[in-house]
Amino acid sequence: TCVNPSPCLTIQRGIDVATEVDTIIVNPWNYVENININESSLTLKSDSGPSVTIINGSINISEAGHNFILGGTDGVGFTIQNESSQDDAFIRIGTKANTLIENITIAYNNFSLSADFAYPTFGILILEANITNLNITGNIFWLNESYQTAIAADDVVDVSDVNIISNTFTVTSGENETTTRGIAIAVPNINVSGTPFVIEGNTFTNLTQAIVIGNDSGDGIKAGDSFFLINSNTFEYNNISIDIVSASYSPANTSAQDIRISNNNFSFSYDAAIGINTSLFTAVTLTFLDPTDFTIVNNTFLGNGIAINNNNSVDSTECASLSVNAERNWWGNGTGPSRVF
Repeated sequence: TCVNPSPCLTIQRGIDVATEVDTIIVNPWNYVENININESSLTLKSDSGPSVTIINGSINISEAGHNFILGGTDGVGFTIQNESSQDDAFIRIGTKANTLIENITIAYNNFSLSADFAYPTFGILILEANITNLNITGNIFWLNESYQTAIAADDVVDVSDVNIISNTFTVTSGENETTTRGIAIAVPNINVSGTPFVIEGNTFTNLTQAIVIGNDSGDGIKAGDSFFLINSNTFEYNNISIDIVSASYSPANTSAQDIRISNNNFSFSYDAAIGINTSLFTAVTLTFLDPTDFTIVNNTFLGNGIAINNNNSVDSTECASLSVNAERNWWGNGTGPSRVF
């Protein structure tokens, strides 16, 4: 887009002069800037790949930034880091409540949440806006410090057609730092409608919680006509690989949101491969209006502290009776679930 008198000197300048459906191709460099996506139908990609093309700052995608692609295919993404900004996220999707953002693709980028800097807390933060057709694919998330989360949804209400596929989530040090999370869907009220919320084909290693769904306030995950599908992922050496927390289902709802956990490999989770209301932060007993809505089938469990920790209360002496469909899983031996590391 920038051809005369010279190429754009910043990525933001290229975005500002672009028109709808433009592709901005970024030359190798370490770009220290914060970027705002306020135009629809833009593609931002690198000329030479993430190893030599670094965005050292944050990216904010506003309600005007529909049909935005960052990277998109292997070899044209970015390394995204943030050495100086005080923003709490590398990429923030949504800036206003009750607005719709649709058709966003973030693919084949490297996120480096470095231990050397206090910020940001999140790699990708989905905040307040309603989301339709969000694709987060083929990215690598390196977490290095306590209280970091690769992908988080906060105060999102309505979501449809969300796909988090074939990403890698790991802690660089090779150790479980305090409260490092791969995907945190920790929201007061969320409704999944239309096509399912898919978490598929990802690898999670050395995290405190690889996936956490729910929190201890609000209605949690509300009734909807769709479901969460956690399928064909690999979990290794996490404290808890999947944590279903507190108010994920509310007795006030007329029906419960499905969670389907299938075809995953769980290896050497220190506390539990799947925890049901086991988070340190929970204070509310989980209620399923229809236990058949929560299925754990066709998974492989090997060497986990506990395969499924169905501990539905902070006070273990007051555990409520919770039925979970956990058929056709392989537990590491022929006798059933194992508590052996």
